[in-house]
Amino acid sequence: MYSLIQHYLAAGDLETAEMYCSFLAESDKSHYNHFVWLGQISRVFRKTDVAKENFEKALRICQADENWPKDSMAKIIADIEKEIESLQAI
Repeated sequence: MYSLIQHYLAAGDLETAEMYCSFLAESDKSHYNHFVWLGQISRVFRKTDVAKENFEKALRICQADENWPKDSMAKIIADIEKEIESLQAI
């Protein structure tokens, strides 16, 4: 499923990438990257509220995961927070 999402993102077919990513996020709510991708796609479609909601889900997943090394998670969390902040300007 990841490969299909990446393929359609690279091909510029955001509608299909969004469809696969939505399915993946709905069926597996434990991975932050599914929601980051949905947030990024939603931002391109100017669905600001949907983008923010997905980035916030990703942020909650990252903050709740005690098993990830804190140093690598800190960068990911900072990047997601920047995504959310960037939506405030829209």
